Amino acid sequence: MKIGEFNIHFHSISAHFTNALYPVAVLFLILFKIFHHDSFRSTYYYLILLALISTPITFMAGLIEWKQKYKGARVKIFIRKYTGGVILMGAGSIIAVWNYISPEIIKESGLLSFIFILLNFAIILLVAYLGYLGGKLVFGGTH
Repeated sequence: MKIGEFNIHFHSISAHFTNALYPVAVLFLILFKIFHHDSFRSTYYYLILLALISTPITFMAGLIEWKQKYKGARVKIFIRKYTGGVILMGAGSIIAVWNYISPEIIKESGLLSFIFILLNFAIILLVAYLGYLGGKLVFGGTH
């Protein structure tokens, strides 16, 4: 994104920020499951909220960069990044709302708690995949 004389890579900056928040949030989820300290649970929740807020910003920055730098090319890698971004916003929303409505989900040990935790780990895989695709764009390569 060009701002005056400066070429700012806002999407890359925001993506690194967002992509770091999800794994750190899950780390605090794990710490809560191990140590049962409410501070870990609160930290997890606030990190998820911050990640949820930053994800649409990263998504929009990616769309702007795609239109400016890549002329809106409709190729497979951009379709995958777009789709992954939409899924990430949806999954992040589900986790945040689920945790808000039922904060005890983290304390429980049943099937729903397992699904909740699995969804958290799936988000980490998704952000890693989106980062991988971004790396292919920046550094090239077909593998």
